[in-house]
Amino acid sequence: MLAGSSDEEPERERELLGVLRTRRVDGLIVVPTGAPDDELESAHRDGTPIVCVDRASPVPGVDTVTADNRGGVAGAVRALHALGHRRIGFVADHSSLWTARERHEGFAAAMAELGCRTRAGWVRRDVHTEDAARAAVTGMFGAATAPTAVVTAQNWLTVGARRALVDLGLHHTVAHVGFDDFPLADMLDPPVSVIAQDPAELGRRAALLLLSRLDGDSGPAETVTLPTRYIARGSGELPPPVRPS
Repeated sequence: MLAGSSDEEPERERELLGVLRTRRVDGLIVVPTGAPDDELESAHRDGTPIVCVDRASPVPGVDTVTADNRGGVAGAVRALHALGHRRIGFVADHSSLWTARERHEGFAAAMAELGCRTRAGWVRRDVHTEDAARAAVTGMFGAATAPTAVVTAQNWLTVGARRALVDLGLHHTVAHVGFDDFPLADMLDPPVSVIAQDPAELGRRAALLLLSRLDGDSGPAETVTLPTRYIARGSGELPPPVRPS
């Protein structure tokens, strides 16, 4: 087995795929950056079995295994709404990433379904680092009207957002749900509620699909969507402040 990391760089992805193909690998499991990739297309045309995992394939007709990104975020928004939250902020990674787009779509669809207004200043996209998330959430709460809850769509963004809420003294009053679990999330005060996916199962299902293709399965391309799991730890269960009557 050979492994390499693209570091989210399309050119690096193409280079790695080229190197692996020169090594005459039997099959490929790829976490695509989302950019058009002539190496991936060429490998598919040549009949190399390919499974894209975590993100949808940029090449049609390729097996794919992903988590239910839309459903996971939508479920978190509905849970916050059930607690009484109507002003919900959202922070997401680069829009070029399929997962970031899917999670934003889940947020937007749930907010519309529930009749909740979204404000431009409360939805921050293309936020890629912990420090950027910290700054984005700090700015979000610098406005005259701020959210009562925040959903962050990636674990490093969750860490940055939590730091901002602590800086502002709001971590016990603003509800916060993050996508993806992270170490020590359950040891904070309050512990961080998350939308958890199962990376091990994503990898297992991708490997099974690839092995099936290597064993001769020539059926249509499969798309496998694995469920996420909402872990209520406390931060996502904080109610909105009571308005004076």
